[in-house]
Formats: sequence, C-alpha cells, structure tokens
Amino acid sequence: GQHVKVYSDSLGAWVDAVTDRADGDHVRVRFQETYRKTLHIHSDKLQIPMTLPPPEVKVLVPEPERRGMSAERFKQFFEEHCGAIAEEAAGFICLPTELARRCVRENVNNPHRQYPCEPNLHAVNEFY
Repeated sequence: GQHVKVYSDSLGAWVDAVTDRADGDHVRVRFQETYRKTLHIHSDKLQIPMTLPPPEVKVLVPEPERRGMSAERFKQFFEEHCGAIAEEAAGFICLPTELARRCVRENVNNPHRQYPCEPNLHAVNEFY
C-alpha cells in the first residue's frame, strides 16, 4: 500500500495510514498508530505525500550495543530489586517476591491509582 495522510474529524488532524485498495471514490486505509482498524474513506479525506520522510526514531541510548543488558547484569538487578531466581530442571524461574511486596505497598498507599500496581515490567520501570 501507499503511505497517506487521512483527515480524522474526531481528532481534527491528519493521521498516518496505508492504503489497502481503491473502490471508485473510496479508498480503504489501515491506520498505523492512532487506530488499529481499517476504514473506507472518501478520497477527498486523503492527502498523499510526494515523498515520505523516514520516521524519526527517538532513543534514550544512541549506541545499539549499550541498549541491552547482559544476562549477568539482569540476574544481579533482579536479585537486588525484584526477588529470587530459582533453578529447576526446565531452566530458571524468576520469582518477583520483593517486587510484589513493593506493588502491594504502592496499592495500599495509593488506592486511587489509575491502574493497580502489578509485579511486571511496568512496575520495574516505575520504581527503578
């Protein structure tokens, strides 16, 4: 499909989309980010750019080799902040007991949070 901009009346803005097929004056488009759906749109709602600039990628760490974490660093971080790592016949199991305790305390101290704190990567990101 061709990259296009579709005017969204509800947002009052142009939204990135990809054409799927044309049917007379109507074009079927798939929205890329704002919506996860496909719509049939009248062609006057389309703005087809002559050239599509490459998407701007924002990264916190510019060097790709520094974006990850070694298995040993992950193990140290997890044991220090989240809980224990147990070895079983099938492999290793991470038991986030400390992270779960911290989430329970957070939920008790802030009962009106938009989403309850759960021992997952969102909590790790929030706390550390």
